[in-house]
Amino acid sequence: MDASDIVTVLRLYNEWTGEHLFTTDQAEYDALVKDGWSGENVAWYSPSDPNVGEPVYRIYNQWSGDHYYTKDHAEAEQRVSEGWQWDEGGKPLFYSVKNTDSNVTAYPIYQLFNQYVEIGTHHWTTKESEYEACKARGWNGENVKFYASALPPETSNPGGGSGGGSQPTSEPSNPGGGGGGGSQPSNPQVEPYYWVNTKSHVIHGDSCPSLKNANLNASHWKKVSTADEARGYLSKGYSKCKNCSPVGI
Repeated sequence: MDASDIVTVLRLYNEWTGEHLFTTDQAEYDALVKDGWSGENVAWYSPSDPNVGEPVYRIYNQWSGDHYYTKDHAEAEQRVSEGWQWDEGGKPLFYSVKNTDSNVTAYPIYQLFNQYVEIGTHHWTTKESEYEACKARGWNGENVKFYASALPPETSNPGGGSGGGSQPTSEPSNPGGGGGGGSQPSNPQVEPYYWVNTKSHVIHGDSCPSLKNANLNASHWKKVSTADEARGYLSKGYSKCKNCSPVGI
């Protein structure tokens, strides 16, 4: 396949929110890595020609920080009418192979849903093993939603991350969910945790949308692992973030 026929779809992981993000913009990828996201290299390749692909749109929930991908333009418009925002100015992020011709090579991209989280509610993977592992942990399998035109070599990035613990098939940090018992997927953190901004004296919940573009590696950010410790900052005059109203304190 000629390089001009495909578009590279890149995957990143945010360990603080549990979300995986997909982008075709190398500059966006590099900027998010600089902000603390884990770059997971190539997720898959999509066709560059709209004539052989169906458009896939990316939309963004500014309140929860969640992203969603769909080739159903009406579904995207409905979500936008409910307060979501178009990414890419409403243009397609990538194209899904039209899997109607037996002569066309197409690799399935599976979709999963985790009803118990607000960020990273959905996840997409080209690995059936990853898909089945998430289902075993309580995610809802939503079958094949898109098709890729090519996949990266298995050794470099099989359907997502290049090693590292963010793949749901690895222990224990699946995207926004985890390996807890029962029917409810659990987050990697058993207890909620908090981020304290020692400059603004504000306490944020671990999934606060205000953290999306924050450089949490900066010295004025402190990760707090217990509600008791977070309440200790309240006693020092710190306030709770009004955007997320962190639970437990």
